[in-house]
Amino acid sequence: MNAPALALVSAAAEAPAWWRAIHLTRLDLTLTPAHPWRLPPEPGVTLRGALGDALQRLVCVSPGAPCPACPARSACVVPQWLDPGRLGASAGRPLIPWVDAPGGSWVGPTRPLAVTVWVLGEAPNSDLIVASLVEMARRGLGPERVPHTITRLMAQGAGGPSLLLADGVSVGAWPVSGSLSDHVWLPRRPQGARVHLTHPARWSGARADVPPRPAELISAMIRRARQVAREQGGAVDRYWPAADGLRGLWRDLQWTPGARFSARQGETVPLGGFTGALQLGPEVAPFADLLAAATVLGVGKNTSCGLGRVVVEWREG
Repeated sequence: MNAPALALVSAAAEAPAWWRAIHLTRLDLTLTPAHPWRLPPEPGVTLRGALGDALQRLVCVSPGAPCPACPARSACVVPQWLDPGRLGASAGRPLIPWVDAPGGSWVGPTRPLAVTVWVLGEAPNSDLIVASLVEMARRGLGPERVPHTITRLMAQGAGGPSLLLADGVSVGAWPVSGSLSDHVWLPRRPQGARVHLTHPARWSGARADVPPRPAELISAMIRRARQVAREQGGAVDRYWPAADGLRGLWRDLQWTPGARFSARQGETVPLGGFTGALQLGPEVAPFADLLAAATVLGVGKNTSCGLGRVVVEWREG
């Protein structure tokens, strides 16, 4: 989502050092479907499931067997990287899928699907990630498994964009992983911000019947940044002031319900959360680097489903 600017802003400020502790690579795909189909309410959930299924099909040596019982589990990329929760680990998933088209919209051969996938940390096997994307497209998306073709796949790491695939043909190499500072912009003198929760955001302690305080959102962003850095073997060497006194005004705040049944877990997984926009004044300045980081890392739970997405409009003096 590209939100309209609040006001003209000047040149970017210098990137804070802690952004360099978070490594990532950005993938931009153009997926062209074989025929028109309508996207589900949260397309990121569909992408996450289809990509994970494709990757597992390519590497699994014991199809149908639970990961904890598999003798290959200690060397398998699925429980050791893609989905640590399969072996009981609390680490987050390393892929964040973003779908530009809103849920319920139609895509087709003349209106392809634009997708961004953020790869957090160093990819253990970049060729496998590309192969999984191709397999995902080939096997199809949505309830009807509509086949797609990757007509374009771009990757951006430490340098400029690199073309990996064009019309399904490999044309380039995976780049060196970059850092958060390669992808995030920070205003020099922020005097205010409007923080949009564009996709349902839910964090520990969030309740559907209680509007969140600004300090709760800031705390959730801090936890998310520290978690991502910690899982990459680093740390966020930055401490923010207490946000209890932060004041703000919510616009169009609502709790969007959502859930899906996980066959692997054998239970329903909640996907609901808050959407809306939080208007903040000059007191946002000490937290500007955190808000900017959240525009890539997201906030709260289920970011690996494309939820918890954040867009920030800045007002600068």
